[in-house]
Amino acid sequence: MLNKLIFSILLVFPLAASAQEGVEHVKEVEFIMSAPERVTVGQEFNLVITLNRNIEPKPPQLEGLTTIGEPYIKYGTNLKIKGQPNKKYSQHGSVYYVITLKSTRVAQYNIAPATVNIDGKVYKSNELKIDVLGEGNKTSNTSSTGD
Repeated sequence: MLNKLIFSILLVFPLAASAQEGVEHVKEVEFIMSAPERVTVGQEFNLVITLNRNIEPKPPQLEGLTTIGEPYIKYGTNLKIKGQPNKKYSQHGSVYYVITLKSTRVAQYNIAPATVNIDGKVYKSNELKIDVLGEGNKTSNTSSTGD
């Protein structure tokens, strides 16, 4: 029985090692916050914080905006393939922290960066500016995440 176990380990180990050939592990932290630039009063919209680590970020204070429900987290995996013929690729997981918001008044909101602590170092996302227009104004609801 022990011989079969050792044989199985010796057989699987080289396969696992070769599967990692060509894999580049992501070293740089990518930490982005996105939301529409313009919304109308009472319109619900998503503030999305994206981080390329499997760590939950700390969202910014959202004074003056109403949070709809509880924030939720989506997990995803990104795979980037580079170069022919070597086909090196990088693979990493991402966390999408989503907060649904709305404003009850016309205003301009400056949203401070979200933060995250990775290995003892604090990282900050970008800041955002959101214009809340009156109900009669049309909005161009663009967001880099498509949410």
